[in-house]
Amino acid sequence: MHDYSSERHLDVDAERAWMYLSNVSNLPEYFSRMTSAEQVGPDEVHTTARVELPDGTREVEGTAWFRRPDTEQVMEWGSEGDNNYHGRLAVTDDGDGCLVRVEIHTESGHDGIEDGAEETLDAIAAALS
Repeated sequence: MHDYSSERHLDVDAERAWMYLSNVSNLPEYFSRMTSAEQVGPDEVHTTARVELPDGTREVEGTAWFRRPDTEQVMEWGSEGDNNYHGRLAVTDDGDGCLVRVEIHTESGHDGIEDGAEETLDAIAAALS
């Protein structure tokens, strides 16, 4: 079991950050490996992504669950399968901007997930600056 988390302070209003981050069509702009995302049901998103495999890079696609609870600025996602992959992104007001936290869980070891979380935060910071 592997859990990864990282957070970043942004000099951006939490509401503005949330409006951008929670829009499904913006996901490929800040999840570096994702190439497309489309809402296909109330809690479902169809995605395509580039993944690094031992035999090279390839594009994969699938449908993932995707939730945004109404009570807080949080989105959660995951996919079916043996690796129990799921993640969470939260935006909180921290007075002079906001804090964005990314958490990822997988049952299988996966090189690059931790780097991917940092790349995601870098892309979010660039998009919202």
